[in-house]
Amino acid sequence: MNNIKWIFFDIGSTLVNEERTYDERAKNMIKGTSITFDQYKEKRMELEKLGLNGEDEALKYFKLKKAPWPSEYDVLLDEAPEILKYLKNKGYKLGIIANQPLGTEDRLKSYGIRDYFDVVGSSAEMGVNKPNKEFFIRVLNMANAKASESVMIGDIIQNDIVPSKELGFTTVWLKNGFAKYQDNKFGKGVSDYIICNLLDLKNIF
Repeated sequence: MNNIKWIFFDIGSTLVNEERTYDERAKNMIKGTSITFDQYKEKRMELEKLGLNGEDEALKYFKLKKAPWPSEYDVLLDEAPEILKYLKNKGYKLGIIANQPLGTEDRLKSYGIRDYFDVVGSSAEMGVNKPNKEFFIRVLNMANAKASESVMIGDIIQNDIVPSKELGFTTVWLKNGFAKYQDNKFGKGVSDYIICNLLDLKNIF
């Protein structure tokens, strides 16, 4: 890892706990339909276990429209500040590449972690979403970084790991959120490392 200069993070289910947030949005999306919360949640989990993005696929299955993300329910993971401080002290530059609603920097400030990041790339502000590789390229350009010298850490194989790997990033699949229910086989060939807790990054860097 001597060539690595930049470490980029997703936010959702990577730096923050989104379990309640997903549930609250689900309740908003099924409101006024005959779909029960339990039915939706069970289908979402079933699809996740198949290695899919359960949220997106459940929306298609039930023919629902995606509701706004209620980010007020996001909670910073306890281990996030410790690992960010550790990596900064190791001399790495840190960045964000995340599908997020407007106000990402303000939320990072409210969590007390904004100052750890040299670059913040948010989909709402940049007008492009993962898994579109253009998003990754734009953030690399903002950071004046090369993919070959960068790491991408995230929880969603299709959004975080596959596109960044294709661009030449070193990839770390964090099995948090729904990903913790997925078999490691889904990371084979695309994820260089698989971890279950952010603090496991100390074994890599």
